[in-house]
Amino acid sequence: MIQHPFYDRIHEMTFLNKQYEEENSSFIILYGRRRVGKTELLRQFLKEKNGIFFLATESSSQENIKDFSAQCEVFLQDNSFHLIPFNSWESIFSTLIHHNNFGKLDPNHKTIIIFDEFPYLIQADSSIPSVFQKIWDIQLSGLPVMFILCGSSVSIMESNVLGYKSPLYGRRTGQWKVNPLSFQYLHNFLPWEPADLVRTYSVVGGIPAYVQKFDKSISFWDNISNNILEKGSFLYNEAEILLNYEFRQPANYITLLRAIASGKGTMGEICNATGMDKGMVSKYLHTLLSLHILKDELPVTSHAGARGKKYRIIDPYLLFWFRYIYPNRTDLEFLRIEEVCESIKQTFDHHCGQCFEFLVRELILERMILPDFSLEKIGRWWFKDIEIDIVGIDENTKSIVFCEVKWSDLNHSDVKKIYNKLKDRASHVLWQNEIRKETYCIVGRDISNIESFNVDNIRVYDLKTIFQKLI
Repeated sequence: MIQHPFYDRIHEMTFLNKQYEEENSSFIILYGRRRVGKTELLRQFLKEKNGIFFLATESSSQENIKDFSAQCEVFLQDNSFHLIPFNSWESIFSTLIHHNNFGKLDPNHKTIIIFDEFPYLIQADSSIPSVFQKIWDIQLSGLPVMFILCGSSVSIMESNVLGYKSPLYGRRTGQWKVNPLSFQYLHNFLPWEPADLVRTYSVVGGIPAYVQKFDKSISFWDNISNNILEKGSFLYNEAEILLNYEFRQPANYITLLRAIASGKGTMGEICNATGMDKGMVSKYLHTLLSLHILKDELPVTSHAGARGKKYRIIDPYLLFWFRYIYPNRTDLEFLRIEEVCESIKQTFDHHCGQCFEFLVRELILERMILPDFSLEKIGRWWFKDIEIDIVGIDENTKSIVFCEVKWSDLNHSDVKKIYNKLKDRASHVLWQNEIRKETYCIVGRDISNIESFNVDNIRVYDLKTIFQKLI
């Protein structure tokens, strides 16, 4: 088995170790989308600790009980444990915790019990949340244990495990949603130039399993051909697998996501493009928002409840897939890879520009850009045909930041023109106009003589200056 390096996850490991060190028993819910690195995180956490790691499968409850029994046998160092005929989860947990070796292998620390892909158990038996609630309440909660339920189906974990109506609601002592890796760690996987790392981010985001498929010894575009465009490759139909994992009938979701990827952002535009009525579209949008596949946006200065939301796909891989793979499936099925790749190149800079905007917003929140600003609200702003990529607001200091993001190389004249246009657009933003302190920020791919611009209320960044802070 290939061992991949383990990067980042400092906050996640700190959280888990803190829960582990707590005197009382711990019940942790950990979840996040497929391939985001949850299993590796838990395996790293379990290293040199006393515990059981069980990966559930899509088999029946009885088959999973049998498999869990085998893991218990190894943990307890009891070769006869698997011979016991367990007919329920309650019975196997009861036998496990009453075994002579349970807790004796490391009496000074908690015993860790991890159930990975817990949603598979729920799909096989809808009563599982009630069963595990009883196991926790009656058998585990009073013992020195750390019980972790982990899952990749965000919808099932948030409704059947964390939801208010779930029998498990209120039992957890902690929860953590595992997000994609920060952009700053991509260079650990691929020692490429910053521009190619942004291009990579624009295709696979920060999903470790996707990034690890890229071969650092070949070009970016060869990686796109080999890992995404080639029929049968890992990322060729990963989007369909992901949607099938979350939805039993993904067809309407696919139709809706394709419309949004093509630029249809308002409710009216989406309804017209998909042929669905407003009620149906609203229902699907709500689900996609809850899974953090989409983001709904209003101008950042809008009041709560304002109308006119726009919807965007914020997952770079899904955006790329629906923009370039799904519409070209016929050609790709007939292995016309070079033809499709050349077609993608025609508009890929536009795609990168959109993803670069997402990335810059993320880097502002992470204080890699504008580190001395604490912004309470950050997002796009628009009014009629006037638009600003990023506007950040700090109510306490009455500060406002206007940011323009350009996926292009800029010279002194370019930056001056962008600044003048940005300043003119900013005058249309109605927020504390009489007293606010304005700062203007321009972020480009490469900017010549960049040092000359960082004066007074103007901040200018390009990939070189950003990477100096990241690495």
